[in-house]
Amino acid sequence: MLAHELGHYSHADTRLSGLTSRVREQVGRTVAHLRGESGDGETRKRNVLHRWLAKLYTGYGTLVLRVTLQDARRQECAADRLAARLAGRTATASALRELPALESSFAYYLDRYALVGTDRGLLPPRGEVFGGYGRLLDARQCELVHMRTELPDEPASLYDSHPPLAARVRRIEELPEEGRTDEGRAAAFGLLDAPERVLAALEDAVLKAPPSGTWARAADWPDLLTRSLDARLGDQDAPLPRALLREKGTAGLPTLLSVIEEGRLWDLARHLPASAEARAAKGRARQAMLRPLLREQLHGRCARLR
Repeated sequence: MLAHELGHYSHADTRLSGLTSRVREQVGRTVAHLRGESGDGETRKRNVLHRWLAKLYTGYGTLVLRVTLQDARRQECAADRLAARLAGRTATASALRELPALESSFAYYLDRYALVGTDRGLLPPRGEVFGGYGRLLDARQCELVHMRTELPDEPASLYDSHPPLAARVRRIEELPEEGRTDEGRAAAFGLLDAPERVLAALEDAVLKAPPSGTWARAADWPDLLTRSLDARLGDQDAPLPRALLREKGTAGLPTLLSVIEEGRLWDLARHLPASAEARAAKGRARQAMLRPLLREQLHGRCARLR
């Protein structure tokens, strides 16, 4: 993908990219305003002249978007071809297939792992906010396989600046075989002389300081996840911590784990805010009614840490 991005510069695609991007943004905003998509009910009450102007400008704006976006898609295909010449057909197609998996898994990684403690001013060890992502990819390879094979064959919208990913991959894979199947397989991360220093500097550049002014750092990943979950369970205004307090007298993570280990989740569930019907039920009927409530509380408190 480095070859693809550099390909834009080699074709001078970036010379007017800022201007065309601003034109598309302004035209799109104006069309939306004239159509009343961004206004209230009063804004949508157009007189005859206003509606006529809106229709005229919408036609003009649609033409501008189609022309500029058609050129943007052409630039993407040209950059793909250059990447294939530099890195090889197989490596380029493989890199494009990674895009959906990377987009989905990185968002998941940030939400469930790297940033799970930010509400408490807590981060992973230095350099691990972005550095830990590679380990998640290694651990979840099987879950990402379908994202690499089932590529989207339609643009995200009629005005997408990129051709459909499946079409881009097909064009690359239809290029003549050049016998370079073993080239370009290494991760671009290996090009860095001091990756740890780069990752730490990236954190400093991207992360804003918390209200306290400084971030606290966990000792390791288990420490981060334990402290984050323990803090959430310590919120005594939520149903699950209140139930833990009634059942065990404390509401931290060790308490929840001990309840699970002792097989007393049903004892815990009876303290949750259930319906009168569930409270009056007995035996398996009671468990069947409490099960969704118990699952909801455990999932709501723990799902971000899975």
